[in-house]
Amino acid sequence: MITHYDIKMEMQKLKEVLSVEGVNIPSLLQVIKPGTYVFLWILLWPTFLRLVSVKSDVRDVGFDICASVMMGFLLFVAITNGMMLYLAIPDSFRKDSK
Repeated sequence: MITHYDIKMEMQKLKEVLSVEGVNIPSLLQVIKPGTYVFLWILLWPTFLRLVSVKSDVRDVGFDICASVMMGFLLFVAITNGMMLYLAIPDSFRKDSK
């Protein structure tokens, strides 16, 4: 179980590691790759399902694609932001942390 004390100690260690080693700057491809996979899955799966369905209206297909693009883009931004923050922490701290 993680307690408040554990979090406080981890934050102190992180503060020390960041002051000594600094922040890592990950490559762009490493940061956006997971978000891109999720975005493409959210875009292509409903598009595929709508295009193979027997009864499909062009307007409905367009709405589904637009909704998928908006939702996929929001998830892409959130995942990319999370990966950027995670990969900015030095490897030594990530390996030694609880």
